[in-house]
Amino acid sequence: MTGRRRARLGPLVAAALVAALLAGCAPAAARSPVSAADLHRVRQTYIDAAWAGVTHGHPEALRPRVPVTKVVSDWNWLRSRVGCLRAAGLKATLSGDGSSYSLSSTVGQTTLEVAITNYNCAAQFAPVSTFSSGLPQNDYRSLRSYFVGFVRPCLLASGLPSPAPPGRAAFISGDSQGRFWNPYEQVWLGGLPDATIDYFEQRCPPVPSWLALTR
Repeated sequence: MTGRRRARLGPLVAAALVAALLAGCAPAAARSPVSAADLHRVRQTYIDAAWAGVTHGHPEALRPRVPVTKVVSDWNWLRSRVGCLRAAGLKATLSGDGSSYSLSSTVGQTTLEVAITNYNCAAQFAPVSTFSSGLPQNDYRSLRSYFVGFVRPCLLASGLPSPAPPGRAAFISGDSQGRFWNPYEQVWLGGLPDATIDYFEQRCPPVPSWLALTR
């Protein structure tokens, strides 16, 4: 092979290596390990709990239909909910650490209207930890396999920290303090800019495709 030809191939080889690395962080397309009936049941339990918060103060309320719930990372959950509330015309503010939100103004809306808007946004987005806790154990193990087999290696390959996973029993039941392992925990708590975390959540999706949208 001539030097000129090697020079031409150099950039192609480099591009191929980069493509291979990126492909290594792409989750393999897989058939959902969870039945549609189980997903529907878990979703119904989740949105029923959200609606109970409305009827507690407004038993006369008529429940709106929310056709789809998007399951998002725990980090992104309240951010998504606040965005939904703002889009509905409420002045919602996320706390500095992202662990809570407040409504600073509901001018022009009755308490019932605010409660229903809150429900709509709650039903549209669910945190993966809460949502997945209602799955049958075998399906919960499938989530662990996704975290351990794809998400954590993807984060480590991207140069990010990720705690070692616990055993299967501890993954399901949590630790002695009731905390549940997530491969993203150190990333979320590491003080990175929101845009950076968003980038890596797109590169290494924290929610498997078979759980991301439920009806």
